[in-house]
Amino acid sequence: MERFDGYLKADDGRIVYVDWKNYNTDAPSGDNDQTVKWIKRKLGMVEMGKSAIIINISKWSSKKMQAIQIADGLADKKVYQYPYLFDEKGKLNQKLVRDFRKVF
Repeated sequence: MERFDGYLKADDGRIVYVDWKNYNTDAPSGDNDQTVKWIKRKLGMVEMGKSAIIINISKWSSKKMQAIQIADGLADKKVYQYPYLFDEKGKLNQKLVRDFRKVF
């Protein structure tokens, strides 16, 4: 079973797992509570890393994934969520870019 799609190493040396999603208007997924619960379960199965970031590839209008963004650096055992990497016009999510620059 694949646990995560990859990982990043933060400036402070911590491993942060990344899980890419492709939720769209046809997907029944995207429920925040279930997604976070599943990711926390997967975090318990790995030896390194104490936090994870879920990034949905593109934004869609019919469902709203609640953003849980990196605000003041990384917290252990935290699952962060970014509702999109690219918006409807194909523009990069600048909030995600700014948050990543803070820690990576």
